[in-house]
Amino acid sequence: MLDEEWCIVEDKLDISGFGARETVCALGNGYLGVRGAPEEGHPSSGPATFIAGVFDAPPGGVPELVVVPNWLCMRVFIDDEECTMGSGELLDFRRTLDMRCGVLERVVRWRGRRHGRPVRLTWRRIVSMEDIRLAAVSLSIEPEAGEVDVVVGSRIDGRVSNAKAVHLDLVEQGWDGDANYIVTRTRSSGIMITQAQIVAASVGTASAGGRAPTRRSGVTAEDTADGPMITVRLRCRSGERATIEKYVGFATSIDVPLPGDGRTGAAAGPDERGAQGHASCGGDTRAGDDGAGNALAAALSAARRGAACGFAGLLERHRRVWHDIWDKCDIVIEGDEFAQRAVRFAIFQMVQAAPRHTDRVSIGARGLSGEGYRGHVFWDTETFVVPFFTFTLPDVARNILGYRYHTLPAARKNAAAKGYRGAMFAWESADTGEEATPPWGDPNPETGERRRILCGDLEHHITADVAYAVWQYCAATADEEFFLRQGAEILIETGRFWASRASYNPALQAYEILHVIGPDEYHEDVNNNFYTNAMARWNIRAALATNEYLRARHPSEWARLVSSTGISEEELAHMADVATRLVCGRTVAAFDAGPAEAVQGASSGCAADSCTLPPPGVPVIEQFDGFHDLADVEIQTGEGTFRPMEAVIGPERLAGSKVVKQPDVLMALYLLGDGIVADFGLAVEPLAGECESTRDRETGSQGIVSPSWARLQRWGSRFWAKVARANWDYYEPRTDHGSSLSCAIHSTLASSLGLGEQSWRYFLRAVRIDLEDSMGNAVNGVHMATQGGVWQAVVNGFAGIHADVSVPHERGPHAHASGLALSPEDVTDLAPWACGSLRVEPRLPRHWRRLSVPFVWRGTKVRMELRGLANAGDARDRG
Repeated sequence: MLDEEWCIVEDKLDISGFGARETVCALGNGYLGVRGAPEEGHPSSGPATFIAGVFDAPPGGVPELVVVPNWLCMRVFIDDEECTMGSGELLDFRRTLDMRCGVLERVVRWRGRRHGRPVRLTWRRIVSMEDIRLAAVSLSIEPEAGEVDVVVGSRIDGRVSNAKAVHLDLVEQGWDGDANYIVTRTRSSGIMITQAQIVAASVGTASAGGRAPTRRSGVTAEDTADGPMITVRLRCRSGERATIEKYVGFATSIDVPLPGDGRTGAAAGPDERGAQGHASCGGDTRAGDDGAGNALAAALSAARRGAACGFAGLLERHRRVWHDIWDKCDIVIEGDEFAQRAVRFAIFQMVQAAPRHTDRVSIGARGLSGEGYRGHVFWDTETFVVPFFTFTLPDVARNILGYRYHTLPAARKNAAAKGYRGAMFAWESADTGEEATPPWGDPNPETGERRRILCGDLEHHITADVAYAVWQYCAATADEEFFLRQGAEILIETGRFWASRASYNPALQAYEILHVIGPDEYHEDVNNNFYTNAMARWNIRAALATNEYLRARHPSEWARLVSSTGISEEELAHMADVATRLVCGRTVAAFDAGPAEAVQGASSGCAADSCTLPPPGVPVIEQFDGFHDLADVEIQTGEGTFRPMEAVIGPERLAGSKVVKQPDVLMALYLLGDGIVADFGLAVEPLAGECESTRDRETGSQGIVSPSWARLQRWGSRFWAKVARANWDYYEPRTDHGSSLSCAIHSTLASSLGLGEQSWRYFLRAVRIDLEDSMGNAVNGVHMATQGGVWQAVVNGFAGIHADVSVPHERGPHAHASGLALSPEDVTDLAPWACGSLRVEPRLPRHWRRLSVPFVWRGTKVRMELRGLANAGDARDRG
């Protein structure tokens, strides 16, 4: 019996939403990703299988994740009539994604038009979490009356392509004993892809599960016009069950060697890396006989392991892995079945997209479930997805961050090409880490015009986002080994980049960061974007703290980094100067109370119909220079499927408006938390005796002197809440949520501000993006950032678990550059795990009876139990 809180169930075949449902029903294991397409095919279906790290660039284009040969193909004939969901009569249909054990099941009752005998077909599919090279399908056929002849033809279809390009050439296909295989090669990158299949069949009594054969089934090997095929012929009568099981092994020439690969050469060790940062499967990483031969051996070995184990055995091993994973990361919600299912879906999709086997690949914006964004890695991964792994499965988080370390050479190259120092991570990254953002968008379907894409040139905040994820991981795990071997270098090199990216303005006697795009991509080529500058300043300070910690505690590692990076004392002093004098919230608007600026029809439905100004003296931070001079435009959401304002009024008019695509200022306030008030000296309504008023001698304008860091630290939560609420009231009604990243963060931030109704509404909007295809683009793959955001909305929002990622201020980053003496205690305090702290401020939705959240904090496993409306929680050590 199915547990509805663990299952996504579809009991009606919906042709209009076929592609989106195939996304929702995708399976994966971090190495393989398989969309939920039917094995027997359908005209509305878009089958696709992906292998992590297999990219190829079409002529004149950028690399994209390659659709590899379709291993699902199984044509079924009942009494010589082909059985599909588009032929004959479909009597019943039910498709179930069981997230507890990672199984996709589809049950169909079908009746042919010729003989009219109803037949029940049950398809079950797994992409093994225990043996990541292996995927399997089990098909059971049960006639409801009489006797039927069954023929099933199984093959691997190499005639596949991506939506806009053909990437594969056929190298070889053939037989190896009981298995048939196919070898293809990517046209540009030269990666060999091998797949091998074995098919087994039996007929038994339905009560015995089809395991005890009562008559011999025929399994034959055939060469057909479509390529090598394994054909099963059998006869089955009412009361019996015919079972056909298909096992497919996968390997490529760039794979990290795994146990049981059956390689012909010596196994490559962990440091025997092939081209472009990959480890080979015992041979050359690209085209070549050894690479293809060893990959083929690995694929054949995987298929044979599957056949030897049997589908039931594979399923049991697969279930055990999922059981262990869920034990570490399952969130339990009592009182809301939909929310329970939604958060499990979010966790399920993140886990099965994650590279548990290697640190040479990452998680793309659509995971391994679709072609969206060409499989590229964005800031989505570090900002939205990595926190889930950091606090539940830290080994996986380390792998994902390791991908950024291994692509540091490309990041340095990206920075140097722009005339900067250090490392600048690509806005869109593929296999090598080089910039993979396409320079032009697709032609407008109406005008044929193509729009220039500037994100790769200007959206540089991703560099700080990566650094933030590294620091957060180290703060949460106290993983000093990673910090010393990889993390410190990322932090220092990204800090160097930001110091060189800033330019000095003599008139202001301050540094600026010009010509950027912030998270709000509706406004391009802006100056002093608050999010970018705030994160850059944070990044530089983290780099300086890292440098001082290494210098004092790990001098040999420090000397190695100084030698490899060429960083000098003069550069460190410059970095400290930039961190001190970088413009951040320079044009803060401390408005007087007055008439509200109307912004009609707020897209969220969560705010009032008008945008009220904050109380006197509370700052609204200007998103970038000149933002407050832009026009207010009514946000029109339309009916049905969401339409972003860009599609409603066009990008040109949008750029001249205050409409925001997703949280920008609010995102900085969310990530940097309490420390942001002290960090950037924001003018806030003073407490008596703590701040003093000043008046500019030339302009006569009145300002407020920021108090000391120590005092602001004491007031942090109170001032942050005032500043965050003022900016929420200003920016939330102006946000149209044109990005799938937006709603979940709004939910989390609303929870922190005590806005329970808004938080809940935004949470529902976030979970419906994929589960209900509310943005109309789920066909392109699961929105990984949305799923990570859903987890944050529950854990950081409703449960109120907050991890502080602040860096030291007066004692640390400026100390060496300022010539101050550091005590041993001061130096120790510079480590990420010495700076961060954890606090809990739960705000459960009113109708939830219980929320149970597991997380890991510096090696200790904790499960937070929250009950009812009292919002009282207790953390229990689970060892």
